[in-house]
Amino acid sequence: MLEVIIIIIISVTIYRRVQRRKQEGESGGSQPAVTTAARPQQRMRNTPAKNAIQEAREDGNNTTAYLMEKAAADAKEHAREKREEQKRLYETRGGLAVAERYLPENEIPRGKKCVICGYCGAENLIPVSPGTRYSCYFCREPL
Repeated sequence: MLEVIIIIIISVTIYRRVQRRKQEGESGGSQPAVTTAARPQQRMRNTPAKNAIQEAREDGNNTTAYLMEKAAADAKEHAREKREEQKRLYETRGGLAVAERYLPENEIPRGKKCVICGYCGAENLIPVSPGTRYSCYFCREPL
């Protein structure tokens, strides 16, 4: 659903830019130049999403503007939740990646090895040449 809303935002933005360029071409001139002092402030205030939302409101497309605002808010919320989840997982795991559970009736997959935890004695699967450190699947002790 989020992807559809993002596609709508991008499409509306492109459509508005094309329309604006056509209008500039018909009028025979371009918009007045913005002074260099005003440019940094304008960049910070006007993002493409905000411009698209404002243009949709001006055209009377309140529903489109609402959906664009909702999509932007949802994307921010999703990013925030993901950061919080990653932080929580990092803290609970002690900064270590968790190894995979090994069941004795299964074969050891290619590229993995079985490591026995020194604390609980559980068998864990980790990559043969790990780039990161791992913790036990059961007790979370470092392997």
